[in-house]
Amino acid sequence: MHFNTLPDQKYLFFCRYSRIFAPDNFFRRLLNTEAILIEKSQNIIQLLKSRWMAEGGYAEILHIAFPLILSTSALSLQQFIDRLFLTWHSPEAIAAAMPAGLLNLALTSIFIGTASYVGTFVAQYTGAGNNRMIGVSIWQGIYISLIGGLFYLIFIPLANPIFSAVHHAPLVQNYETIYFKVLTLGAFPAIASSALTGFYAGQGKTWPVLWINLVATMVNVVGDYLLIFGKFGFPAMGIKGAAIATDLSLLTSTILFTVFIFCSKQNCR
Repeated sequence: MHFNTLPDQKYLFFCRYSRIFAPDNFFRRLLNTEAILIEKSQNIIQLLKSRWMAEGGYAEILHIAFPLILSTSALSLQQFIDRLFLTWHSPEAIAAAMPAGLLNLALTSIFIGTASYVGTFVAQYTGAGNNRMIGVSIWQGIYISLIGGLFYLIFIPLANPIFSAVHHAPLVQNYETIYFKVLTLGAFPAIASSALTGFYAGQGKTWPVLWINLVATMVNVVGDYLLIFGKFGFPAMGIKGAAIATDLSLLTSTILFTVFIFCSKQNCR
């Protein structure tokens, strides 16, 4: 059958696509597509390289953010170790640690979140070259920490009625009350650590934050082992020992931040 006997539309369709998929045209189009893809991929790679090394680029962001990410992981590791040791101690202890710990976190997070804004002001005044206001911002964070630490003491006598209202088992309620009361005593160093972290984070010096949090984590782990199970002559205090170890780790980080910030000649400017 001759081509001209085909209907007009089918004939045009056949002619058009027979030219496109002819061997020469097909490979020519394939090579052109490949060249375009290579060019675009090279442009993307070049763009990523320029953004990686540019001021405020990916490398600079990771250099600042990576220690803070690991610092957050250190805090998560502390909570994991607490729960793990309490699991080995007793099921009632681990059952009490979760609700009491979450209530403590929910209450203290108000002041911790407020104190963390110190880093924002430190960054602003660092960029402006106003060193005097950096010190003012740090002291405001310390004042907030003192106010928060005193405020949360109100919840210590309220612990018994709060946990009695949830109708857990009597032993679990007792553990919840003990754990919450001791953690509440550590409200000041928890808030102060958040405020003092802003001194370094606001200036982009985040590695000291990581090292201090790692030391605090080690204090927490060792304290858990010694005080929960009563090792090396320490009394076995169970869930109370876990709370004391947490407070000691928070106090350690606060002391280290205070020493490095206020006792360094470089920071006295």
